Amino acid sequence: MVDEPERLRLESARIGAVPLINAFLDRLGLPALLHSVLAVTDPRLKLAPATAVRLVVINLLIGREPIYGLSEWAARYSPDLLGLSQAELAVLNDDRLARGLGRVVRRGPGQEVSDVLCKRTCVISSC
Repeated sequence: MVDEPERLRLESARIGAVPLINAFLDRLGLPALLHSVLAVTDPRLKLAPATAVRLVVINLLIGREPIYGLSEWAARYSPDLLGLSQAELAVLNDDRLARGLGRVVRRGPGQEVSDVLCKRTCVISSC
């Protein structure tokens, strides 16, 4: 029985408004849209571009950390709330996030943005 307290470990993670943001993004269809538009074509990628963009969107809504501080910001949250695995959290850095955002910039504006805006209007007006 003496060894039992040594086996116990306390882990804490911030939750904040992330579940609310996730519900809103899911209702907009943003995660599915990002995965379809920013499909992973390079097996060497350790962080999918859609995951990087989603993380930046969540940070913009509740964190406002600079891109170089996003890995530290994300480490305070439960990784599954941010759509990350433990492996993705471990390799998260500003270069990988910038590559994901670069994919969005290279695509340029398109029909996808209009789709999200139309869906947003429908969600807000309860279509």
